[in-house]
Amino acid sequence: MSEKLQFGIILLILVGVFVATSWSVFVPGMFRVHDYVHGARIAEIVRGVEAGHFPVRWSDHFGFGYGMPLYIFYAPLPYYFGGFIYWLSNNLIWGVKSLFLLANIGSIIGGYFFGARLANSKRGGIIGAVAFGLAPYRALNLFVRGAVSEAWAMMFLVWLWYGVIGLMGFSKAQKDKNTLPKSSWKLDWWIVLASSVGVMLSHNLTTLMTFSSLAFGILFWILSSIPYTLFWNDPSSWKKISKETFIQLLTPLFRISSALVLAGGLASFYLIPMFMEKSFIRSDIFLSGYFDFRLHFLYIRQFFDTVWAYGGSTWGPDDDISFFVGWPFFVSITSAIIATFFVLAKTLFQNKNSFKFAIFTNKQTYLNFKQYFLRLFEDVSFKLIALFVFLTAGTLFFTLQKSSILWEFLPLIENIQFPWRWLSVATVGITALSVLSITTIEQICNSKVIHSLPRLTKKISFKNAFLALSTSLIVIGAFLQTPFFTPEFWLDTPETLYYQDPDRIQKRMSEIMLDYVPKTAILFEMNKERKIGLPTIDSLEALITTEFSISDTQFISEYKTLVNDPHQKLVSLSTDTVSQVVFSTADFPGWNVYVNAEKVEKEITELGLLAITVTPGEHQIGIRFENTLIRSLADAITFISSIVLVSVAIAHTRNTYD
Repeated sequence: MSEKLQFGIILLILVGVFVATSWSVFVPGMFRVHDYVHGARIAEIVRGVEAGHFPVRWSDHFGFGYGMPLYIFYAPLPYYFGGFIYWLSNNLIWGVKSLFLLANIGSIIGGYFFGARLANSKRGGIIGAVAFGLAPYRALNLFVRGAVSEAWAMMFLVWLWYGVIGLMGFSKAQKDKNTLPKSSWKLDWWIVLASSVGVMLSHNLTTLMTFSSLAFGILFWILSSIPYTLFWNDPSSWKKISKETFIQLLTPLFRISSALVLAGGLASFYLIPMFMEKSFIRSDIFLSGYFDFRLHFLYIRQFFDTVWAYGGSTWGPDDDISFFVGWPFFVSITSAIIATFFVLAKTLFQNKNSFKFAIFTNKQTYLNFKQYFLRLFEDVSFKLIALFVFLTAGTLFFTLQKSSILWEFLPLIENIQFPWRWLSVATVGITALSVLSITTIEQICNSKVIHSLPRLTKKISFKNAFLALSTSLIVIGAFLQTPFFTPEFWLDTPETLYYQDPDRIQKRMSEIMLDYVPKTAILFEMNKERKIGLPTIDSLEALITTEFSISDTQFISEYKTLVNDPHQKLVSLSTDTVSQVVFSTADFPGWNVYVNAEKVEKEITELGLLAITVTPGEHQIGIRFENTLIRSLADAITFISSIVLVSVAIAHTRNTYD
């Protein structure tokens, strides 16, 4: 088959996967998902950038008009991208749709290169693209939950594993013209760096799952790199062997760790404040009630349930939402088990003389079996299969009720809220096993085990037929999941849910977006039982309120607005007596008060609003959202990391041309 024809077939399949996953996005209008706040988030981040507030950290209209530090705690990368598309097109709906489209494009291409690297062939790339691109959990995130941030993190996750596997040295040597060009470690390093930053800035909880599972993968790689056969033959040389192994791993470990550390530095402007300032918001609401992880464990039978639903997650096995892991999973697991058995048989067959001798003595049989197993463990394909079997099994286990003891014990894990979120990592493992099952079958077909069956190879090429059948089953199974990428229904008027109007965001969208309200702010919507709290602000121009006080001083009722930006407010006023000015803004670390351009000590009302007492006369009074020490430190780390990034880029470029 010519290279042009191969390219055409591959391109056709990739386009087919894109159409299968994205056709809903091109239908005029917009569809309903659980999380339909994307339009408002995009609009708020655009308003912040246009006002010169960068990086955007404060949302002016959420929190019923009193504001909230939305982008200190909610990963901002998808919304910067959506905001850019909105700014270019002046169409908010397309700003929202762009989040879905890029998640699909990046996932399909990432799945292709991930699979191609694992199999070292274009066939593996096709399997990777269809298995990951059409994964049911991606459909669940996009077209049921509307969790585009998680979908973006999954997109970066598959690229991250692609780069890490390359830096680990798992990439096999090229064997034929159908293999892909072998990338240098520098390209892999940049991919690990970029994808790590992407995960960190796309979704907090996926970040926690990603790097904990990656740590397991690296540990497995280190342990699998030890030449156990040498240990077996010469146990006394364990010190020398360990030292040599460590020296061999030192360079790739440094490359991986340097990329991850630099990625953390680049994302510090978000990660550090997000973690260090969480005590200033009502973080308890994320871990209690509906968000208690104990209510959302899965049952094994739910992995097999193909009935697709659009409801919510509940306690028990009868969720009105689907957690089917996909047809490629079952094909790949079955193939992996069979393949592992035949690889073992292949090893024994190739050493049949030793094996025949071994059966006459139990001791020698044991020694030979152990030797064979150690050699098998050093096989690259077996290492990769073992790695992703353990990764997939481990992450699926964390979704089950039986893992609850670990959820109670491990730190931070309760923040994941929904145990089934581990399916994002498991999907990468399922994709890898789908690819590796085919490569293992190919090894089997090339082995003496198959060639010793002449009846099967007389009339047909058993290898080609077997590979074609296995590949077809995985690809067809993946495309059978296309209906999952269909929304429940389209909206006649998308503007009812997806809008940029600040007044509507303030009055209506805030009802479903109480996540990051400052801890000091007492909103009526959050205290209905006590019948106290701040009501919704009716006017966008109401920078100062006259309804709430902390003293008996006179209130200011008339003022002139000079500046009304998301991160700063400035008014001019005149008073004949000592008066108190109460801003309609919830207090949060970083808000500072200025009187006539001089910073003064701020006051906080009982309901959590910013206030200041002024003396008689004319004044210009303002509030400004500024960096705290923590944010300044985080921004400085990001700035320094950016300089390091540029320096590394220059060094790599010079080395390339030298």
